[in-house]
Amino acid sequence: MLAAALLLPGSSSAEGCTDPLAAAPLLAAEALDLDALRGFYGAADPCLWTDGAAAALRAALTRLPEDGLDPEQFHLSALIRRAAPTDPSVAAERDLLLTDAALAYGRTMAAGRIETSALSDQIDFPHPAFDPAESLRAALGEGDVAGWLTRMSPTDPQYAALKQVLARYRGLSEWPAIPMPGGKAIESGQHSPVVAQLRQRLLAEGDLTVAAGDDALAGPVLDALKHFQRRHGLTPDGRLGKQSFVVLNVPLADRIGQIVANLERRREVARLLPPTRIEVNVADATVTVFRDGQAVSGMRAVVGDAEHQTPMLISSIRDVEINPPWVVPASIIRKEIMPHIHRDPGYLARHQMKWEDGQLVQASGPGNSLGRLKFEFANPFSVYLHDTPMHSLFALDARALSHGCVRLEHPLDLAQALLAQATPEPIEHAIASGETSRMRLPSAMPVAVLYWSAYVEADGTVDFRDDIYHRDARLLAALHMPRRVASAEHCIGVCRNT
Repeated sequence: MLAAALLLPGSSSAEGCTDPLAAAPLLAAEALDLDALRGFYGAADPCLWTDGAAAALRAALTRLPEDGLDPEQFHLSALIRRAAPTDPSVAAERDLLLTDAALAYGRTMAAGRIETSALSDQIDFPHPAFDPAESLRAALGEGDVAGWLTRMSPTDPQYAALKQVLARYRGLSEWPAIPMPGGKAIESGQHSPVVAQLRQRLLAEGDLTVAAGDDALAGPVLDALKHFQRRHGLTPDGRLGKQSFVVLNVPLADRIGQIVANLERRREVARLLPPTRIEVNVADATVTVFRDGQAVSGMRAVVGDAEHQTPMLISSIRDVEINPPWVVPASIIRKEIMPHIHRDPGYLARHQMKWEDGQLVQASGPGNSLGRLKFEFANPFSVYLHDTPMHSLFALDARALSHGCVRLEHPLDLAQALLAQATPEPIEHAIASGETSRMRLPSAMPVAVLYWSAYVEADGTVDFRDDIYHRDARLLAALHMPRRVASAEHCIGVCRNT
């Protein structure tokens, strides 16, 4: 029925084009997901793609660089060579390539091109089954492939904003490195020949809009430096020190790579993030509360260091633990606690720690490492959000300092919001009791622990963060690899790139 509907008068498919699957052996140079194709086509189906539908898909594939993707991984050149087939066998090849490219496009836009859990064991995202085949068949039958392509794309405003930023950065010229003179910082108000280079560097990304000026780190160039520092997660003090030089000298190609990597991350979670949620940006070491898609509050956080990385995950918080004890993980006991015990037999007593049923437990209280509040959620990494007695750490720019859990700057504010309390008094009263207890949330709150090393603010300002775990490089390398396809157990003829 579908095939007949697609071969109405006006269709430009080559006459006699049937059974596209039979063309697979002729496409040995292309990576085809034959399992998906066999599920899409029925036995001896005629060709399904009209010239108009094929042109819509080719146009979408041509625009894929705007998404940080390579059109050649979606057969673009092969499709261009077969744009107007007159021979039935070539038309069958075109039909098979078009379907494979469309299915890959749908999966990529709806769930990402890379299964990132294959790159790291520090990722746990739910992956509900998504098969674009049914909606593609409907779009072909209705003559609405262009609309289908649009519906596959992420609707996340951040995704659209990052695409605009990618286009802008690809249009920039590479900026030269700026040497740090004599290894000394330049303070605001000081004169230095480096200021002229700094001026050109800040003009390159638009932090500075006025080219003229002297060699003093003052006025518009000072304001521009502070703006640059803020959007790179540095203290905007206008002091041109070592860290500012390091960030200024990150090459343009690396910034473009960060944008591409974060576009892929956005695609992966685009359909997984509920509009109301807690979102941890590990790369930024911040926590934001979203209500109906709008950020309503935020705070600084402390996240895992390079050796104890905070994972990426999506889960839900169901209650808040008051005055939590801390069950010390075995790795911390072995690497950190035991050396202290050997040097200081009174270490455990002084830190309110004791052995209980084979576990080392730190009693709740003001000195407890989890502080007074703990926000648990199911995950395979045993990480959670929690308070901390070490509030001085939140003043630091670089806050990748924990063993993997996320420490919160304002945990009481978060608890009050989640528990829908008009005032913090009920929570403070429970804390003051000294007893360990739990307070149930009125409804579960989704929590997403993510890794945005590039993102766009509401006013269009692009922010970059240090790739503290070197995840961008691994993701970019995977994106540049040939598209992997499903098992070719049922290959017809010769199969390659599987």
